[in-house]
Amino acid sequence: MNQINFRLSKDEYDTVKLIANLSNISIPALIKDLTKSEIKKRGKKLALELYKQNRIGFKKAWKISQLSFHEFTQLLVNNDIEPHISEELDKKVVNLADSLNFDDIFIDKNKDILKNLI
Repeated sequence: MNQINFRLSKDEYDTVKLIANLSNISIPALIKDLTKSEIKKRGKKLALELYKQNRIGFKKAWKISQLSFHEFTQLLVNNDIEPHISEELDKKVVNLADSLNFDDIFIDKNKDILKNLI
């Protein structure tokens, strides 16, 4: 575990002490909670900005956001940010999808039987 030390002015310290006392928690616990909360907030914002600008990839943005995979993908959707897919990869995916053959995927299956399952 790492430790971070910093200094506060008397007024800043008095404010932190008052908030901690009124919240019935220790000063270090308050500072830790506030720091973690702000880091998560800023991390989400930074992840969205950098990913949208294509400055970092999906995995790094997801890590910075500190969200679950589903939460992060939903955050991208909610902010109208599409995944960065190169034209080359997009063409490969389309070609792969076009090359799929029903009989190769569903060996010895009748289309009517599968329709009934759906």
